[in-house]
Amino acid sequence: MTALGCVCASLYIGLYPMNSISIAGALGCLTAQQLHIAWSDLLTEAKYSESIRKRPKRGSDLISYIWGGVSIAQFASVATVGILIEFASARGVFALASIPCALGLFVGILNLLEERRAEGSPLLKLNCDKIRQYSNYMALVFILTGISLTLAVLGIVSTDTRLNCIVAVSLGVLVFLSFFALADPLVAKTNTFFLLCACCYVSIEGATFYFFTDTPSQYPDGPHFSATFYTTGIGLVASSTSVFGIWMYNRYFSTSKYRTIFLVNGIVWTTINLISCAVFLRWNLKVGIPDELFVLGSQALQQMVLQLGWIPGVVLMSHLCHEGMEATMYALMAGSQNLGSNISYFTGAYILEALKVQPSGNEDEGHQFENLWLVAVFSALGGLIPLLFLPLLIPDARPDERLVHR
Repeated sequence: MTALGCVCASLYIGLYPMNSISIAGALGCLTAQQLHIAWSDLLTEAKYSESIRKRPKRGSDLISYIWGGVSIAQFASVATVGILIEFASARGVFALASIPCALGLFVGILNLLEERRAEGSPLLKLNCDKIRQYSNYMALVFILTGISLTLAVLGIVSTDTRLNCIVAVSLGVLVFLSFFALADPLVAKTNTFFLLCACCYVSIEGATFYFFTDTPSQYPDGPHFSATFYTTGIGLVASSTSVFGIWMYNRYFSTSKYRTIFLVNGIVWTTINLISCAVFLRWNLKVGIPDELFVLGSQALQQMVLQLGWIPGVVLMSHLCHEGMEATMYALMAGSQNLGSNISYFTGAYILEALKVQPSGNEDEGHQFENLWLVAVFSALGGLIPLLFLPLLIPDARPDERLVHR
């Protein structure tokens, strides 16, 4: 159903007369597209969680295969979207997107997820016994939904970054407490670690975008990247090196313990990000490294290390899902990480404002970047905080071992 809605939404935006599309209609179509993406992602995650629980020895191989394919597809999309926009217009890309969206119809028609309907059950039936059995996780669903909606409304109605930061962090603490109160201890601990990772990496993308793309009249000493290089060029490097990161995990770390993998990943990730701060002080130019080369190299290393931590994290979450509750539990844990990223946006906005880093694309705004390096250092060091709790929160096990709920 979501695939059909996505196809119709894509065709509506791409082919319907522009002056006849209302804002509400456009938002509805974009929501339908995102709904299809989210549900497809979630159902796929539930399916491979089920497979990993049955065959834990092949878990890393399965996740690497899936995310390797995702990285290749991302590379293809980033490489072609600019050309498609130029020759088919931005709206034309939406119309063309209906083709891959339509492929989702075959997943349901052919039952590629191998779902089984209970004998004699109607088309839609709630399993009340399972809902009662896992009522604690159902409660978490409502709590997490309420917190997410609260943060969304807060971001729209409030421009007070300090207030937003305090509310966001407070809601994050509420998520921690809710999981420890309602979820299994192993699930609560693991979710806390990943949520900490997301919260502690403070987002400063709003400022770095202007740092890299401001024109000479806006920031004379800046890198002056074109929009094409900043989006397509860096995106291509990120997508291509992701595949290498996945290979590196499978080759060298797939049999290591989770704690070892996350420890190495956290230290290397922080080190790379600290070195990347040099571009904000323009130190790379002093040693003769061009901005383009320095940034592309940093992105390549960051993406490889990101995949090194991402793949075992997905395997670990898959092991934690209860039988028959894979989609719900995966949605809770992945949703918590997304919530942590949203919290990092609020904290990042407050820190940027407090240190007077407020670029907006105005003329002669170079002074706005004087403390950007300091914010970047703070963001990089934040990645070390979750490592302090690593022995307490992450099980002493390997990705190819079956985890037992306690």
